[in-house]
Amino acid sequence: DISAGSPGPSPAGTPDLCQARPGYDGPTGLGTPNGLSAFMAPSAPTNPRVSLEVSHGRLRVDHRAAVHLSVLNRGAGTLSASLSLTSVHGGSRFAHRTLQLEPNRRTAVALRLSRAAMATLRRFHRVVAVLSLRARDSAGRSSVVRKRVLLL
Repeated sequence: DISAGSPGPSPAGTPDLCQARPGYDGPTGLGTPNGLSAFMAPSAPTNPRVSLEVSHGRLRVDHRAAVHLSVLNRGAGTLSASLSLTSVHGGSRFAHRTLQLEPNRRTAVALRLSRAAMATLRRFHRVVAVLSLRARDSAGRSSVVRKRVLLL
């Protein structure tokens, strides 16, 4: 890679790719201007950036049969989202909710558990479940985030 030097004087109107700089020299082809991004579309679309925030992987059930968590939208646009809590094997849906996620914001969510979920908890006291978040932006791109959690 090019690590030092000067391209010297260049004629007016010379394209940027003809200017040598640390890490890249266009005329000789040595190095790359911006790593792999030099070979990608300038604004390649990305899927929505979302995350589930659960304290220590545990969801505590409150006196109203609800669990509380946060969803973080790290993107610049509003997202439509679907949040589900199911058994590990996918046979039982314990809770489900749809929501809108505002851009660059953390959203507090309460999921009310089904009667079947509460009966399972009363029987076993602790249940491993899967929390799934499907988020979709206005262009139709989507992301799915899944996290195993312990219901207490």
